[in-house]
Amino acid sequence: MSLVVLGGARYVNSGILMVGVVNQAIETQSWKAGKEAGRTITVTGSDFQYYFTMFSYYTLYFLGSTVGAALSEVLGAAALPSLNGKGLLGAAQPSTVGAAWFNDIMAGKNGILNNTKFYYGKDQVNFNSVMAQAYDNYPVPVGMVIPMAENFLSSQGSWYEKFSAIFPMPFYEFFVTTAPVQLYDVNAAFSVNADTFIKMPAITKTSFSPTLVARINPVPQAVNKNGTWSMDLTRWNVLTQYEMKGHSFIESSIRFDDSQARNLYIIQPVTLLTMYGQSASNISPFVFTFQGLVDIASVHRYGYRPQITETYWLADFEGKGAQTNNSVAAPYSQFVEEMLTRVSSWYEPLPLMASGEMTTIFRPDILPGNRFTYAPFKNGELWTFYIEAVAHNYVFGDETTTTLTLTRGLPSHVYEQTGEKNLLLAIHVGNAMRKDGVYTTGLPANIGSGLTVLNPQSSFAIQGEMAQVFVTPGAK
Repeated sequence: MSLVVLGGARYVNSGILMVGVVNQAIETQSWKAGKEAGRTITVTGSDFQYYFTMFSYYTLYFLGSTVGAALSEVLGAAALPSLNGKGLLGAAQPSTVGAAWFNDIMAGKNGILNNTKFYYGKDQVNFNSVMAQAYDNYPVPVGMVIPMAENFLSSQGSWYEKFSAIFPMPFYEFFVTTAPVQLYDVNAAFSVNADTFIKMPAITKTSFSPTLVARINPVPQAVNKNGTWSMDLTRWNVLTQYEMKGHSFIESSIRFDDSQARNLYIIQPVTLLTMYGQSASNISPFVFTFQGLVDIASVHRYGYRPQITETYWLADFEGKGAQTNNSVAAPYSQFVEEMLTRVSSWYEPLPLMASGEMTTIFRPDILPGNRFTYAPFKNGELWTFYIEAVAHNYVFGDETTTTLTLTRGLPSHVYEQTGEKNLLLAIHVGNAMRKDGVYTTGLPANIGSGLTVLNPQSSFAIQGEMAQVFVTPGAK
């Protein structure tokens, strides 16, 4: 398995596009009597995410690996019982748990990938010596813990699925990519730099590393504090913003659709058990012990579309997490409400946001997980998007292009608005619409309210409003 480093440059833009490995090589020869012969070699490779998708528990089992003590030693026996028993459990941040999985089970000196080596230049380097890591702590009140259950012995998925469960969307954003050194360390609680940096001096002076990123979802968040909504753009504003200067797009396709519209938001822990003294098979105790969020107006417009977000968080087999959290000044329900607003902030604005693909000249400097601004429409208005994916296409003898997959698009001036009453906030709490191509605050008459807290006190009134949608469909 060969290490591959791909880089490129155009004008002032340059970068290493991928540090990866060759995982397939195919040679094909074709012969026709009286005609020319052909020989083709097709090489297929992947970045280091390849290693996160190829391993599972069964790989460990058949290789004779044992698990159980390693993570407990890292996090402390009191905080983390054996993996063969109760799984990941205790007063550990998801960032601490994820780092322990990577460094002590997957790729550390005792990990399964410890002896995976590559030739880089004249040297032989280990997998873990070229990987960088950046972990973000989930924001919780001081003294509060996130009880968590994850039993690896019952898992059938890959490493990538394992980390995605520890760092679930939309609370976290987990991905593996090739990036400049420390690019994703901006908000990281702690990071681990690679021992060996990847360099291409002829292309760029910047060093790169395959990087594991587990960061708090950076999209703007609508926060509800004491019944008042406000916007938090802290993480959004520190994302790198790319623009098109001196060139335009080759092709741009932008769309609006309601396929991801949601209007009832509930968090359902996979394992409740004794934390609330109720059965994990019954969802109602958790909902009514705390709360949910509902958008009546959205139900009128798009139909009933619930978003039940499952998580391995909030599991407490022995009740120790609950005891700890009860001693914290901030009520635990406030933490759950903050989690809910991250879910609603991801889905609620999507029907009013643009998405699509844009192809332009080769831009090796653009990296996913950042912002991109350009004018996609005839009127020349600037829009800002989130970059979900970047693809570079090189054809020998033809043009080299870069295609961006873009989401969460809004006019740039909307993202720049501040204050309690602004259009960006209205979009995130279901109090805005797009009429004749123009965004405006407010809703059509008589279709109900926007985003509202669902709790035991409000549940009957909200149920009555929702029932009216189905009693007289289309009447409003």
